[in-house]
Amino acid sequence: MAKEGYQKAYDLRSRVSAREQFAISAYYYNDVTGELDKADQTYQLYARAYPQNWVPHNNLGGNYAALGKWDDALAEAHEAVHLNPDSGIALGELMEYEARMGHYQEAKATYQQAASKSLDYSDLHYFRYAVAFLEGDTAEMQRQRDWAAGKPGREDVLLSTQSDTEAYAGQLAKARELSRRATDSAHNAGENETAAKRQLNDAIREVEFGYPQLARDEVASALCWHAPATSTTLKEWQTNSRSKIL
Repeated sequence: MAKEGYQKAYDLRSRVSAREQFAISAYYYNDVTGELDKADQTYQLYARAYPQNWVPHNNLGGNYAALGKWDDALAEAHEAVHLNPDSGIALGELMEYEARMGHYQEAKATYQQAASKSLDYSDLHYFRYAVAFLEGDTAEMQRQRDWAAGKPGREDVLLSTQSDTEAYAGQLAKARELSRRATDSAHNAGENETAAKRQLNDAIREVEFGYPQLARDEVASALCWHAPATSTTLKEWQTNSRSKIL
């Protein structure tokens, strides 16, 4: 449905402003045709035409990251933050690239910058937990879990991350339970696609631990979140698929 919307917007783009045309065209290339090179070119033109707009730099950075161009991604993220230092999204993107590139001190500084502005974008907390894990900082990991606890749409992020931590330590039973809690938390928040992603994370882990049948069951259960509503009810899909693994 999103692709249909992007296609219609792209077909009608001549009716809107030049800035909107840049945005629509870039989204179209990103999400409809998958032509990241054309999306990148569009974002570059967008940024040159509107030098005070942070959005093309932020989105271009995301594309560069998807292509493994981390230095370019980092440069674009810095520019996005420079143009909009109060954006949790921009700071979250910057922190992600810093963390993934091993720049842990810079990532922690970016997190503190966001915290000083009371910006509670979930990715900031996810990557702060990740950096703490890599540094063996269990106290900070707990602080991030405490921040997420009970927050709809936020809790599942840290529960899923904690499940990976337990799996890393060989605690597979704990990892499975945390993954189930993450899935249920996302579902209860009305985020069914996110719930499916939490199950798929668990499925990948089951394969890595040598349990392919459990992985297949998790995938089948995750797919139920996207089944067409005309065939049966969501509650029935959940009962039929999850009964094999709970």
